[in-house]
Amino acid sequence: MLVSLRGQAAKGRAPGWIADLSLQQRIVALVTLGIVTMLGLFVVLGTQALQQTTERILKERLVMAELVSRHIDQVLHEGTAQLEAIGQSDAIDLEDGDLEPEKRLLKEVHRQLTIFTYGFSLLDRQGNVLWTEPYDADAIGTSRQHYRHIQQSLETNTCSVSNLVMQRGVQWPIISLDCPIRDRRGEVSGTLEGSIDLTHPSIGGFVSPLALGETGYADLIDENGVVLASTLASRAFDTVDDHRDRLRVLIKEQRTTMGTCHSCHESGRSPAQDILVFAPLTAAHWGVAIRQSEMEALAPTRDLQYRVIMLGIGSLVVALFLAWLTTEGVLRPVRILTGAAESIASGNLAGAVPIRGTDEIGTLGRTFDTMRQRLKSSLEEIKGWNSELEARVLERSSELERKYRELSALNTIATTVSEPISLEVILERSLETVLDLTGADAGGIMMWDHETDSLVYRIHRGLSQSYLQGVAGLKPGEGIAGRAFQSGRPIVVDDLSEDPRLTRTVVRREGIGSFASIPLRARDEVLGVLNVASLGKRRFGPEDTSLFVAIGSQVGMAIENSRLLDEAAKVQAFRELDRLRSQLLSTVSHELRTPLSVIKGHATALLSRTGEHDERTQRRYLRIIDEESNRLTGLIDDLLDMSRIEAGALRLYKHPVSLVAVARKVAGRIRLQSRKHRFVQEFPADFPLVAADERRLEQVLQNLVENAVKYSPKGGRVQVWGTTAGDMVVVSVQDEGEGIRQQEQERVFEPFYRGESSATSTTRGTGLGLAICKGIVEAHGGRIWVESTVHVGSTFSFSLPVLTDCLQNQDESASSGIPDFAAGQASMDSPDGSPR
Repeated sequence: MLVSLRGQAAKGRAPGWIADLSLQQRIVALVTLGIVTMLGLFVVLGTQALQQTTERILKERLVMAELVSRHIDQVLHEGTAQLEAIGQSDAIDLEDGDLEPEKRLLKEVHRQLTIFTYGFSLLDRQGNVLWTEPYDADAIGTSRQHYRHIQQSLETNTCSVSNLVMQRGVQWPIISLDCPIRDRRGEVSGTLEGSIDLTHPSIGGFVSPLALGETGYADLIDENGVVLASTLASRAFDTVDDHRDRLRVLIKEQRTTMGTCHSCHESGRSPAQDILVFAPLTAAHWGVAIRQSEMEALAPTRDLQYRVIMLGIGSLVVALFLAWLTTEGVLRPVRILTGAAESIASGNLAGAVPIRGTDEIGTLGRTFDTMRQRLKSSLEEIKGWNSELEARVLERSSELERKYRELSALNTIATTVSEPISLEVILERSLETVLDLTGADAGGIMMWDHETDSLVYRIHRGLSQSYLQGVAGLKPGEGIAGRAFQSGRPIVVDDLSEDPRLTRTVVRREGIGSFASIPLRARDEVLGVLNVASLGKRRFGPEDTSLFVAIGSQVGMAIENSRLLDEAAKVQAFRELDRLRSQLLSTVSHELRTPLSVIKGHATALLSRTGEHDERTQRRYLRIIDEESNRLTGLIDDLLDMSRIEAGALRLYKHPVSLVAVARKVAGRIRLQSRKHRFVQEFPADFPLVAADERRLEQVLQNLVENAVKYSPKGGRVQVWGTTAGDMVVVSVQDEGEGIRQQEQERVFEPFYRGESSATSTTRGTGLGLAICKGIVEAHGGRIWVESTVHVGSTFSFSLPVLTDCLQNQDESASSGIPDFAAGQASMDSPDGSPR
């Protein structure tokens, strides 16, 4: 603006008195004129906005009232239709004198139609009560002919809805739906009455949660002005609306209305204006009225209008002051700074900002240059962050890809296991999958030969004839493979080349560097071993061991399946295995699809070259990737834990553990995730310690408490308590959920089994949690069980031995699981020094 004014002055003087004003005076005059004009415009717009807001609020309240009225209309129409259907049933015949079919029918529909909270009444043509469901001996035989809605149904042969009526045994009024019952000639022989609680979620419960501010409320009103339901609990049943005459006309004429009214006639309120909207119902002589103080409803707009005016006045004062201080000498430094800003905006951060003088403009110039330097440094730092984030994304993507390949391998082997093919083909495909996934150079599967009482290779890859001859006729306990077969535990030697005893053995000649031997289990029997060898620098790590154990379990299942296929009497077992395979594939595929899709989508967005993301977006994407990776890792850990349990390779680190502390830790963590539940812990003060793996026990309690929360979605109490029984302690977790049917209780601890309840169908899970809990508890020498009642809740309990000799228990836990491969390696080799 300043440059434009000076350009006009250079071309020629402005006409009249404007030409006699200084540049400073011109600036002040123009700023004043502009702000006054804007202030006046804001006032006009504010007034219009107030009017429009009033109309909008009225329309919004009317839409809300119409939605509520339509919903209640629908509920009443549905209830009426249900009563009509019941009344037309062949089971209802009031002329035959036998009420047993009617009683059975009413008992059944009372259990199914939950909207009729207080049951049904069967009346004859004179309005006398023939039967009630639930049964009420005092009500049977009484006359209800004086009720208007019953007279209407009998006289007009149509269904009717009552206003408020009182029913014996009920603390507050209710409403009733009444429909005529016709005999075979089509004449009215009686009526069927259904009683509804106005506090039901479909009626009063739908009105009460409406949020209408501090002064606003919504009422469901009948034709007498009585408030049937309200967002204010104090108005329901005991209040008669002060506009009942006007509302009665609107209900009769089925008209909606919206506008304002005086509220001074209401008790305890000062004279004011209220906004009022009303929408009638069609199913009953009722309507929905919404009222709110106009002052509260329009408070934001009026406050905004006041703020705009005050802001305009303040802006005018500040602008006049700043314009008055603007001088001719400010223009040139401003142009210099403008040029520097344009240069920086174009991406040139190398050139320094020209600094002129020591006044405020000079300070601004130095500050601007400091900002340029910091911006340059920040951009360089952001580039470094981007490089680091890209590296982390690539690292995490590589890790996820590896885990996905492992799951794919397990999936492939599981598919192979379930196919009706020969055992040789299954073993060959399994071995090829192991070698391809781990990058191992050689391997094979040895099976126990009952004829020779030795281990023989059924399938092998990459092993020379001299090696195969050296291990022919291998006995249990001989070499690494024999020891693994005998002990039933996996043995992994990460570096055989460092053992000086192998200098002249077949191992040295073959160049085997790392060797793993995994038992092939089927149920409680070891059928053979899976051998994997690396001829180069490749070394097997813990993740390889876990994968070998999982694959060994699958191959053991394959061998057992082959046996089952050969025995016609065990065909049912093969079908069960096929079902488990399908369930595994379905569960794993379903559970993997969502996290992998989310990870892939966000990783692709981060690595895309076509779009740029700021630091906050990148961190949010990485956080999502991290969360979904944790979820995927949890699924993989569950699958691997299940494989270890089935293979008998679950490793425990036992030490004295306080179950009270573990329960408190788990409940405190889950309490933060669920506000609807109340957690209670009850343990004796002298509750004994147990010798256990604390992390595994925390895993068991975490799973049981999470299930208690998950399968009681309506909330309630989740109780954890402990008792002692001889030399055992018992810990129980109880919920108030849906419960488990008796025929399902014995199967809930099976892998991948999930019940058929409504809670199960809406809750995500793999069906492995309770199976893992069972394996962990039994590995500690205890047992786990469930007691449940449908619609009451479930109690899961497990027992563990009391700690008696800590050192003895620690020695036992150290001897369980995968052995220490660094110790006793000499005993892992055969007499000639070759690994078996």
